[in-house]
Amino acid sequence: MSTARFPFWPLAGYQFFYFAFIGIFSPYFPLYLDAVGWGAGAIAALMVVMQAARIVAPTLWSLWAGNRYERMRQVVRWAPLAAVGGFSLFYFSHDVQAALVAVGIVAFFWSGALPLVEALTLAHLGRAVRRYPLIRLWGSVGFIVAVVGVGVWLEIMPLPTVRDWILLVLVLLTLLGWTLPLPSDPPASTTLQHANWRWWRAPAVRWFLGAVCLMSVAHGALYTFFSLHLTLIGYSKVTIGILWALGVIAEIGLFLILPRLTQQWGVAWPFVVTFAVATLRFLLIGWLAESLVWVVVAQLMHAVTFALYHGCAVQLVNGWFGARAPALGQALYSSLSFGLGGMIGSALAGIVWTHGGPGWTFTASSVAALGGFVAAWRSVRTATPFVRANGPME
Repeated sequence: MSTARFPFWPLAGYQFFYFAFIGIFSPYFPLYLDAVGWGAGAIAALMVVMQAARIVAPTLWSLWAGNRYERMRQVVRWAPLAAVGGFSLFYFSHDVQAALVAVGIVAFFWSGALPLVEALTLAHLGRAVRRYPLIRLWGSVGFIVAVVGVGVWLEIMPLPTVRDWILLVLVLLTLLGWTLPLPSDPPASTTLQHANWRWWRAPAVRWFLGAVCLMSVAHGALYTFFSLHLTLIGYSKVTIGILWALGVIAEIGLFLILPRLTQQWGVAWPFVVTFAVATLRFLLIGWLAESLVWVVVAQLMHAVTFALYHGCAVQLVNGWFGARAPALGQALYSSLSFGLGGMIGSALAGIVWTHGGPGWTFTASSVAALGGFVAAWRSVRTATPFVRANGPME
């Protein structure tokens, strides 16, 4: 990697605004829809459309781009612009069916671009892949800035202005996409790319994909019911907001030191450890949330169950698929974890919450994390000795 030519700020800025979109859309857009008369069922349907697009879009875009950096960059440039067009429909209609189409357009293009940005980032980094967390942490910064900033804004400004913030973020994401240069090193040959199709059928990769899916299943209850769980116990909205922010701050802190950690310990076994921590974390949230101390401990664990987990996972994917099929590897990871796993986790959490309550809902999350621990352990045990010992450096 040439430090002088490395496009740090365009790549970090893309992460910032990509996750700023989530930081505005997820907590505040449902409130806007409720204010304009949408029912809970319609809002839930909209979120299902978002998750469904996150399953399909990354893989489709990666298959089209292949290992061609120019195609990846074209998607990164044009996809956010298409998302801008899709979201603009909310300024003209609140009809549920039209809105679901609009969200489908937004999600298909917005979610499909990130794995390609990840692939371009790793190509720019080359053998300095361990520096990836220093770029990804800006996504976490973007998320917390958006959540806090727009939250304060909506205390004094009308709720419909949330549309303006979402549209602005998508426009800025589009502009940043046009600043990304191509990696200097040429991609691997098509023959090697096709050879890497055999990689995902390898036992280590299949166990890995099962593990990341289960980790997202485990987090379904957290993202769906954590705030409600604390509200029912009696925590104030301010305290709940601080606890969410604490988790993201811990995440950013770990991203900062992750390059040194992975240099010393690799990424394979730390990846396995994250599942053990997640198993404990969700039990704490489910059964000991009456104690603020234990909730704080659980939120600090977010540094491990997201930052360490995601940083290791991206580098493991890069180690298996590398320059041969970079977009495909990152897309499979995104689709099966944040897409499929997230959708299953949210649905499962809703069912268990209805019939068993908060404690058993987060216990189910813990069981999913434990299953992910087994899958991650099997993945590491069946991986090549090189990846097991050294991580993804090719």
